[in-house]
Amino acid sequence: MVDPTTTPVAVGDLLWASRSGDDCRAPPLTFADAKREVKRIREGRADSFCSHSDIVVAIRDGQVDVIGGNVKQAVTRTTYHLDTSGRIRDGRRSFVGVIRNAL
Repeated sequence: MVDPTTTPVAVGDLLWASRSGDDCRAPPLTFADAKREVKRIREGRADSFCSHSDIVVAIRDGQVDVIGGNVKQAVTRTTYHLDTSGRIRDGRRSFVGVIRNAL
């Protein structure tokens, strides 16, 4: 897992975003916070937080397309904005990690 603010995304990566909602505790909003929370969860010092991951399926100039399941009981395709270096820059979600596809 790598920091989405410093890592260009690639097809096959998972974009990991925290989320809020019913029965969700306050989610981490940054990569550093997410790493810290995952460590606390592994150590048994915290409960899990709500999050969602989507798979990157296409990249175009300034945009990335992702597909995610269990979104409103459907599989959906969403387009997010990228900066000029290919990093996710879209204020609609709190992206806390990029999980690289090492295959």
